[in-house]
Amino acid sequence: MRQRVSYRFFKDAYEETCEIPVEQIRTFRGKRIYAMDGFELNLPRTEDVLNHHYQGRWVGQHRQQYYPTMYTVQCFDVLSEVSKNIRFSPAQGELGLAEPMVATLEAGSVCLYDRLYPCARMMKAHKKAQNHFIFRLKVNSFKAATRLLGLKIHRKKMIIEDVTVYFIKVKNPKTGKYDLFATDLPRYWVDSHTIRSLYNLRWEVETSFLDLAKTFQIEQWHSKSLNGILQELYATLWLYNYTKTLILKTGQILKDPLNWDYEKPNFKFILDWVIRKLSRIFKKAFDPEPILQRLVIRSTERRQRHSRPEPRQTRYPASPYPSNNTVWFLEGSYHFN
Repeated sequence: MRQRVSYRFFKDAYEETCEIPVEQIRTFRGKRIYAMDGFELNLPRTEDVLNHHYQGRWVGQHRQQYYPTMYTVQCFDVLSEVSKNIRFSPAQGELGLAEPMVATLEAGSVCLYDRLYPCARMMKAHKKAQNHFIFRLKVNSFKAATRLLGLKIHRKKMIIEDVTVYFIKVKNPKTGKYDLFATDLPRYWVDSHTIRSLYNLRWEVETSFLDLAKTFQIEQWHSKSLNGILQELYATLWLYNYTKTLILKTGQILKDPLNWDYEKPNFKFILDWVIRKLSRIFKKAFDPEPILQRLVIRSTERRQRHSRPEPRQTRYPASPYPSNNTVWFLEGSYHFN
């Protein structure tokens, strides 16, 4: 029965929740703040999925991860905390997925990126769309940025593809070292504290990935077809946005990006209540806003950015792709080891 329903039905429902009412939109100095980042989803290894060109990540010349991978990039409103857009592909290439989404952002808005995205291609896309970017840079991203690390000055201007770009050196409060950022925002609009504070908000898109993986358990698919998988993906994003919008309606969540102390309700706690009451909410059997307001107040905790006592360390297993979880491709055929 699910195969008789196109995933586009759920996609349309999700896209409706992306356009939140004007009175609920959160802005900073009149600008909406977004973040783009990618994440990977493991899919079931079925004939339908493989026929749609999804395959496992290559881990050697003749060896592939067993489960096919879906590469996605999400655009996330970090102040309103709702998903704005998502794109996916069977092949790697986050820039190719991110670039078209730049044109969907409002003129004058700002988008935050980590160190994978800085390039002239993305800068030109933002100029064409008349919105702005803040990139965190690798040390060797641009020659001007590399030279800036050795200078006492904290800002340098450069013209790239007819775009006026400011390279800004900002001290990381956790490590004591300097991070490099690039932005096309006007010079009078930003300073080092503003850049660092806005970039802190980029973590919200990482939190949304954690919610998808841990709270929703999205990779526990209930379908063997790509159509069914996309149904579940868009239905999950719809429920995520719907719950976040209900939280916004309570008026309890206000974000000041320049203040590193902030308050945040327990999303999992509120989501559980919404799921249990969803049918009654749709039937308009009661008004959920007063109850939600109490739940938000009850579960809200005060937190602080950069409160980790030690710098974050990424630890990797000895072998992220053990041989018993891969497929060998030899002379046009393959077998599971």
